[in-house]
Amino acid sequence: MDEVAVVQRRLIFQAAVASSVLAGLAIFTGRWPEALGVLSGTLVAILNLCLLARSIRSLLSISPRAARVKGAFNYIGRFMLMAAILIYSFTSPHINMYAVLVGLLMIKAVILVGAIIAYCRERLSLIFHPAPEERGDE
Repeated sequence: MDEVAVVQRRLIFQAAVASSVLAGLAIFTGRWPEALGVLSGTLVAILNLCLLARSIRSLLSISPRAARVKGAFNYIGRFMLMAAILIYSFTSPHINMYAVLVGLLMIKAVILVGAIIAYCRERLSLIFHPAPEERGDE
């Protein structure tokens, strides 16, 4: 399987787990609009990620001029999708707009937390193996 597809699936799984936990906590406390907001925002963020991955793969096989035009249309389409869910959540009493915003940012949060964890692991490995001759760096 393609390495990009593996990373994409991992991000989708981690975002789904994180949003499920947040939605579960919201349901447990009786906040149904917040739970629906987080879940719907995360679903749109996952769709946005999949559309972005598909767009990038298709843009690599065409000429630069056509890629620029097609990329702009794809960007506008994904932007309109995000705007549509935010406008719907703003006008609907059954879904919380701020929870939708949290769901839309879930993929970015998963990427950021993953980067922080990788950085901390690297720094901890340097702390526990400080001598370059023991690591084999020489």
